[in-house]
Amino acid sequence: MSASPLALIRLFLVALAVSAVAGRSAPALPSIPAKKFEVTAYGAKGDGQTDNAPAIHRAIEAAVAAGGGAVVIPAAAKPFLSGPIALQSRVALQLEAGATLQPLPYGKYPLEGRAHANFITAEKVHDVAIIGAGTINGDGAAWWAAFRANKQMPRRPDLVRFRGCTNVLVAGVSLVNSPCFHLAFNTTDHVTIEGVTVQAPEDAPNTDGIDPGGSHYLIRGCRVSTGDDNIAVKAGGSYCSDLTITNCVFGTGHGLSVGGQSNRGLDGMTVTNCTFEGTTSGLRLKADPTQGGPVRNITYANLTMKNVKYPFVFYSYYNKAGNPGNGKFAPVAAAAWNITPPNSLASSTIPTWENITVRDVTVTGATGSSVIWGLPLAQGFFSNVRFINLRYAGEKSFLLYNARDAQFIGSTVAMKGNVPAFAVHNALAITAQPADQHTKPGGSARFSVTVADHRATVRWTRDGRPLADGPQPGGETIAGAETGTLVVTGVQPATAGRYAAVATTALDLYDVKAHQLTPAALPATATSASAELTVDTP
Repeated sequence: MSASPLALIRLFLVALAVSAVAGRSAPALPSIPAKKFEVTAYGAKGDGQTDNAPAIHRAIEAAVAAGGGAVVIPAAAKPFLSGPIALQSRVALQLEAGATLQPLPYGKYPLEGRAHANFITAEKVHDVAIIGAGTINGDGAAWWAAFRANKQMPRRPDLVRFRGCTNVLVAGVSLVNSPCFHLAFNTTDHVTIEGVTVQAPEDAPNTDGIDPGGSHYLIRGCRVSTGDDNIAVKAGGSYCSDLTITNCVFGTGHGLSVGGQSNRGLDGMTVTNCTFEGTTSGLRLKADPTQGGPVRNITYANLTMKNVKYPFVFYSYYNKAGNPGNGKFAPVAAAAWNITPPNSLASSTIPTWENITVRDVTVTGATGSSVIWGLPLAQGFFSNVRFINLRYAGEKSFLLYNARDAQFIGSTVAMKGNVPAFAVHNALAITAQPADQHTKPGGSARFSVTVADHRATVRWTRDGRPLADGPQPGGETIAGAETGTLVVTGVQPATAGRYAAVATTALDLYDVKAHQLTPAALPATATSASAELTVDTP
């Protein structure tokens, strides 16, 4: 007797989950019996006309009464239309290849007060899944047209939404043309999303692809092209942690985002081995003082971006600045908003961003700027941001505002023509690091560092000890110990070691009590990557 499709998918995912991401355990998968309940046995018809919600709910109730199982939507020549569907614990909605499940059309779909009911929902249930090779088609064109004609219309339905659930699996299915968000989560933990395709036109409004909201997520092998965020981590209403996004492909859309609200916070997200092509933005961290919170410990690694207009958009002015390219991102704007903030900085919801690493990322064809833009507050600066082995080819400067200890290590950032690689305001950033040196006894070595802050002072160290100009006890001579270039002549074997530059400055801070900007009020220090000097043995 062969295993059911549900059992096979679960076995496949269990095998993959063992190696989800090094150092992290995979989310718990749902436990669902292999029993099957085909909706046509309960009166459903794939005729593109019948409202199949009653029949589908009868199948769900039968599965629940039997202790759980798969409610199967079979292949049919036309879609199975339905009103809203509510999933239950230990139930999988299984769409077979050739099956399409579709909400009732605009005008016939139920309205609940000032909002249309979401199409497929799961509320405070556990061990639940949506699986198979079929399609959930939101039939969104009429909804989008109505929204464009009247932005104040009742809220459009999301295609799939989970709220307050645990142990969720969404695998294999295609989600297309949602009236609003495609696959959204609130306070839902232990979620695996595997091999899902999301597709909507690039001008389809508010059609987010996947919106995680909770802890312990694995999103893998998905393809997302849509009219809004490809993925948006919803840290505004759900505390988020332990998120892994890997081996995904993103086409049209606004990128892989955290926010625009981060009130509840995010701690721990890893994004690896993903490709962005033709996406408007690549990676986004977005919030503002009206709806911000703590976001930290994010790693992006092994990513490729091709023709992504704005590769990195990390900022705390989401509600005021909008998206890059509208003229609000120039250095003069950053300077003006530091003096006169567009939002109150006395807010209790200040966004904070720290420990962000971007490693082994290639960017080509970036026609717009990238930006890191924090707030002029001690807790509001972007802090400890690392770009390691970044290869960036673009046309407009990389903007660095209100950031401290931002570093580009082993990276190349190049713009066309005479456009400077970086434009900086009130930020301490090391944009070029010293390189390893090798010489013979009596030879010389030269170390250079670039600090993107004209106010910064530099002091070189060897093995953590500050250096000073002049002859040294070991016989070598030091020059430039307090400049961007350190020269060591008459090198001796004892001169070998690790050399680093310590950059120090003071950043401007906004005084929320006095309602004014205080220049040079926050001491800031950044230490470059160390470079090794090796000396031949005589």
